[in-house]
Amino acid sequence: MISFKVPELYHCPMCWFAKEFLCNQSVTISVEEKDLGQTLGFCTALEDEFLIEININQKDMEKITTFFHECYHILQHIDKQPRDEDECDTFESVLLDRWILSL
Repeated sequence: MISFKVPELYHCPMCWFAKEFLCNQSVTISVEEKDLGQTLGFCTALEDEFLIEININQKDMEKITTFFHECYHILQHIDKQPRDEDECDTFESVLLDRWILSL
């Protein structure tokens, strides 16, 4: 079962991401916006619970792009892959484009 607590801006992208990539997973994902200084976002993993923090000082589309970047870190964690920022940088735009096409 997937459960998530996200601000309204992330509800639609979160539903899409969960449906596309997490159907066979049991995870909890929370998203919080806060002032992270120069950092765009951060993902903290505790076994099957994930906290995504997004810098509140971004425009909405930048926040969603950062959200997908951090979601890719979740997939890396679930697949027991090493954290790879270059891979996340690549796939954030792939995920964003796929989500936009699904609308």
